[in-house]
Amino acid sequence: MIFQIRMIVADLDTMMRALEAQSVPLAGVQAIEASAGTGKTWSIAALYLRLVLEAGLPVERVLVVTYTNAATAELRSRIRARLAEAREVFQARLDEPVAAAADPTPAPTPDPTPDPVLAALLAALDPRLAVARLTLAIESFDLAAIHTIHGFCQRALAERAFESGQPFEAELSADDTALLRQGAQDLWRRELDAADPAWAGWLAERLAGPEALLAALRPHLGKPYLQRLAPPPWDRTAEDALAAILDDVRGQWRARAPAVLAMLRQWPGLSQSSYKPARIDKAAEAVGAWLEQTDTQGGDGNGGGGAPKKEIALFTPAKLEAGTTKKAMQETGPPQDPLFAALETLLDRLDAADEARQRRLGQWLHDALAAADAALAERKARRGLLSFDDLLLRLHQGLTGEGGDALAAALAERYQAALIDEFQDTDPIQFAIFQRVFGAGGRPLFFVGDPKQAIYSFRGADLQAYLEARAAAGEPWVLGTNRRSVPPLVDAVNAVFARRAAPFIDSRLAFQAVAAAPSPPPPLVIDGEEPGHCAPFLIWRLTREEGQKSIPKGHATARILRAVAADIARLLALGAAGRARLGEGSGARPLCGGDIAVLVRGHHQGRQMREALAALNVASVRYGQDSVFHSREALEVERLLLAVAEPGREGLVRAALATDLLGLRGAELDALARDPARWQARLDRFQEWHGLCRDQGFIRMWRALLVEEGVAARLLAHPDGERRMTNLQHLSELLQQLSHHHGGSVGQDAAALAKRIADERDGAGAGLDGEARQLRLESDEQVVKIVTVHASKGLEYPIVYCPFLWDAGGRREDDGPLRFHDPADGHRAKLDFGSPRRDIHARQAAQERREELLRLAYVALTRAKHRCVLAWGPMTDAGDSAPAWLFHGAEPADFTGLDDAALGADLEALAADCPAIAVVPLPDADGTPLAPPATEALGASAGPTLAARVFHGRVAASWRTHSFSGWLATADAELPDHDATVRTPSLADEEKEAESAPAHVDDLFADLLPLASPAASAASAVSTASDALAAGAGEFPRGAEAGSALHALLERGRFDAFDADAVADTLQAFGFGAEWTPAAASLVRNTLAADLDGHGLRLADLDPARTLREMEFLFPVASPDIARLARAIGPGQGADGRLAERVAELAPAQAAGFLKGYIDLVCEHRGRLYLLDYKSNWLGARAADYGAEALARAMAAENYDLQALLYTVALHRLQRLRRAGYDYARHMGGALYLFLRGIEPGVGASGVFAWRPDAGLVARVDACLTRRQRFFE
Repeated sequence: MIFQIRMIVADLDTMMRALEAQSVPLAGVQAIEASAGTGKTWSIAALYLRLVLEAGLPVERVLVVTYTNAATAELRSRIRARLAEAREVFQARLDEPVAAAADPTPAPTPDPTPDPVLAALLAALDPRLAVARLTLAIESFDLAAIHTIHGFCQRALAERAFESGQPFEAELSADDTALLRQGAQDLWRRELDAADPAWAGWLAERLAGPEALLAALRPHLGKPYLQRLAPPPWDRTAEDALAAILDDVRGQWRARAPAVLAMLRQWPGLSQSSYKPARIDKAAEAVGAWLEQTDTQGGDGNGGGGAPKKEIALFTPAKLEAGTTKKAMQETGPPQDPLFAALETLLDRLDAADEARQRRLGQWLHDALAAADAALAERKARRGLLSFDDLLLRLHQGLTGEGGDALAAALAERYQAALIDEFQDTDPIQFAIFQRVFGAGGRPLFFVGDPKQAIYSFRGADLQAYLEARAAAGEPWVLGTNRRSVPPLVDAVNAVFARRAAPFIDSRLAFQAVAAAPSPPPPLVIDGEEPGHCAPFLIWRLTREEGQKSIPKGHATARILRAVAADIARLLALGAAGRARLGEGSGARPLCGGDIAVLVRGHHQGRQMREALAALNVASVRYGQDSVFHSREALEVERLLLAVAEPGREGLVRAALATDLLGLRGAELDALARDPARWQARLDRFQEWHGLCRDQGFIRMWRALLVEEGVAARLLAHPDGERRMTNLQHLSELLQQLSHHHGGSVGQDAAALAKRIADERDGAGAGLDGEARQLRLESDEQVVKIVTVHASKGLEYPIVYCPFLWDAGGRREDDGPLRFHDPADGHRAKLDFGSPRRDIHARQAAQERREELLRLAYVALTRAKHRCVLAWGPMTDAGDSAPAWLFHGAEPADFTGLDDAALGADLEALAADCPAIAVVPLPDADGTPLAPPATEALGASAGPTLAARVFHGRVAASWRTHSFSGWLATADAELPDHDATVRTPSLADEEKEAESAPAHVDDLFADLLPLASPAASAASAVSTASDALAAGAGEFPRGAEAGSALHALLERGRFDAFDADAVADTLQAFGFGAEWTPAAASLVRNTLAADLDGHGLRLADLDPARTLREMEFLFPVASPDIARLARAIGPGQGADGRLAERVAELAPAQAAGFLKGYIDLVCEHRGRLYLLDYKSNWLGARAADYGAEALARAMAAENYDLQALLYTVALHRLQRLRRAGYDYARHMGGALYLFLRGIEPGVGASGVFAWRPDAGLVARVDACLTRRQRFFE
């Protein structure tokens, strides 16, 4: 067998074209198939190098596309390194004549470069030209077009907006789950509202709610290439027939059941195994209860449609006859009664009604999918959102619609070559995009992938699209040398997959054996291993116990987990003793945990494996694609934040104390509740955290809480402490990111952050991409890795265990849409909702699942460099698994018929054909824990004592990043824009009320509007003729969330096309019902329509290209000298003319560093820059409360005028640096503070405070803040 495999490898060139990266033509569409470990990334980098050097293409003209951010970063790094390496080689060639002239002594002839690509390029190119091209490529590498598929589509749409016909402005949403959930809830609600009780109950029983509906539809949304097969028409005939008999059966049961049941209990000829009196009574009870509860349409009283069919069948003539003994059949026959025939008719009609409802379900799901697609598109259009899938669809629509030729030509001109990585994970839309852009014209387009590793169908990947692309490209090039694994392991994998003519079932996926690299990795050396247990490919065999048809899954799993853990502990003990090592001689090193990986299907298996390892003191880490928001720690952080948000609610505090984060158990909580003083102290602590979060921000509060409560030590004391601590740190980072996500719209509000955790857990979050949510490795130490097979793709490990390849996941019966590829229709992707051929299509779908399991097995078995261990045996449902086919060629239905002898013979034949494969019984785990590592003192070894140098200086701890509000409040984070919670003011106490209005969290950039002075502004702020506020101003709620909602409406909505529908959606996101929509819409309309400066500055008239919303700034500031700052401001400045005096009374954070903020809006009007800040503060119920004098008092009370001055300085600094010929007097318009509740179109400048600080004031304050301060003292 080994000879045959090696002959196959030797003849590879005659079967498929072996890729030689140095000579493959750089033209046309080409497919490259790269088996596992054959150097795919190396080859991509080599082709990129040739395109830069041979074709002379700049890096921005060579498109490289892959599928994840991590893969993109790796490709970018590898390609740049390849360019740098090539430049060194060509530069050395260029320097050779100079070196020879300086030293005429003949130098030894250098060995030719082992890199065939570089060798060919050296022979063909002028070194000067090559160095020049490579230098340009490296220096401009930031422009390199190396993107994810979605990144490419996004750039294509943005750069070619006119040709693609797409809108210029759209917000990219990483996750549209929230919108999908809304759509599913609407569909579910509408269907149940119109449903009769029987259908409503049956539907709820089958789908269980809108979440199940979403799960059924979501994988198929946004995929127009799926042909949808509808079920036959549905009608009510069967349900009406059921209703017609139900009353009759109910009546007969009431009248005859007691006598009939008594007869059955006493009938001598009935089988006592089927008709024991107790079973008869139990079945009769279920039937009678159901009949009493049913309505006339076949539903039951609890709203479900599930009749007790098994129990009804027990009383039918056919079942009674089958349960009558042979002797009784000859003497008396089975029991007879008209009720039995009636129940049999009822059972038939129940089955017919179920079939009809199944067709009805299929039709509803068919229609619901179309409706969900349309509703999702409409919702996203209203919000100006695009999902990742939308990017693909939009670009495809642009390329295939009107103007598609122009768009394709523009993109082909923009990118003159393309390399598409991991193309086996493509779908028909992606393939169509690349085919349309690069398919004609002869420009190079390389599809690089491996169909044997196509394992992401659950993400929408479609292997058929790859196969079509390969067919379009012609015979593929192949990479035929495995550079990952040692030669015996390469032989073993070849033997396993070459054993079947069609190892992946689909004949279009041929297996090509690969050769081992001439220079294999250093060997694995293990002293004293038993013969047969040291093979590179080791099969641990399980056999049945006597009388077993199959080995139960649970029993097999427990044995295998113990065996794997024990074997890993054995290897690590040998490594610690120097008896297991990688490499030989001076280069050898001990085997450690980081050299070992255990591959699992999912995280449940991962947790089980970790527990088994932990029982033997073996450290491990889990890695996969679960979200950290689904972790236990996320739930506990949510509970803790809720208690911090509302420390007065004792129930929330108790729930927080009961978490593992704070660690109180039931007895401790009970004792605490009985001690009023201690309980009050606990409540006070939560109140302190609440204040700290409110005043200084989430991260400051969170750090204080973690330190004060000793959370890290408490979590690390758990067996999985590292995992828990990693999750907690991960969550802390994400929450800090979310707290600043929308310029403070979530802000430092603990309740809002708790809600974000819940939203993320439910899939309704936004602002984070999927990779940011993924669980992180809890340790970088050299410990055992537990990895899902999907996550292991592209990775490699010296030793790999595959304990669960036998677990096919069980067979699933699914009432939902059935996705498959129709071999009778060119393998077209179809979706069957219940067509007459559904049974046939279900078999095809099941086969496709088996095929993917085989590809998953290929991925798993090709991760190892030295040793691969898998467990195998006749476990329950193992017939669907990959080893059943690879080792035995068995179809699922035939596998259970193979006895242990037949299974063993197949395995022994495999081992006989390949010496690198060994089959041994599953080892018995002795359960001996691994001894903890020795704790020798580091200083005990010979040699000098080492000591770290000591820093004797002092770090200026006052260096911080401040917001305006944080700078004044000795905090370092912005605070949310709160509405003031004040009573209706009188003219006498307006100033006092204004003091109740906290500053806007992200009001750091309230700086750009063209106004004269506070006095001029006050003169122009005319009171309204009426004393009533404009519509909506008084009605809309007050408070922080209300302010955030109004900010969001102005931040995200269009000024020139007000969308009232979007108002309701935004309000809903902030927890406000639809009843508040008119008031909020009125506030926004008034703000957009008002003349804000008295000279035609209206938001609705602004050119969007001349506006910038939520502009962030960061500039250095010196530690404040208050007296000097007050002198710089001088008299007569500010809203009340007393700004300098107020500044002199402040006690800001004594810290140099950076001032950070967000300007709500920067706009240009008539050649001048203005900055606008939105204030939702409640100043009173009358229009006069928002007149000039009242606004001046509010501005002064909250030091908003100081904020406006500082933000003006920030914008002034930016303009001075960036704008040629900048002059403050000509280019700066001033700051406008918009108090939204007081704005009314046509009523002067009501609600608008305007100030344009004079140039001298700005210059003085700028100079005051720019004194230098040393960081190290």
